[in-house]
Amino acid sequence: EWDNVYYVDTISLPASLTQFGSYGYIHRWPITSIKFLSETPLDTGGIAITDKIDAMYDELVIYVPENSVEAYKTAWPEISDRIQPIK
Repeated sequence: EWDNVYYVDTISLPASLTQFGSYGYIHRWPITSIKFLSETPLDTGGIAITDKIDAMYDELVIYVPENSVEAYKTAWPEISDRIQPIK
């Protein structure tokens, strides 16, 4: 029964997370932002996670530590226009 289903719209991933594997994305949840707290862009394990994010989420904003914005944009050029500093 789906009457009491709740969705999150923002996800915050801890700095201790180092890898974002093939199932490391939220499949079709109505999320609007993801905060990556790691200073270093996550290892995607060779999986085109950024392509999946780009294809599934039109309005998704990706927040990263302010001093890591350029590193994330370089690591994930397919979605670099979505990457912003954490406010």
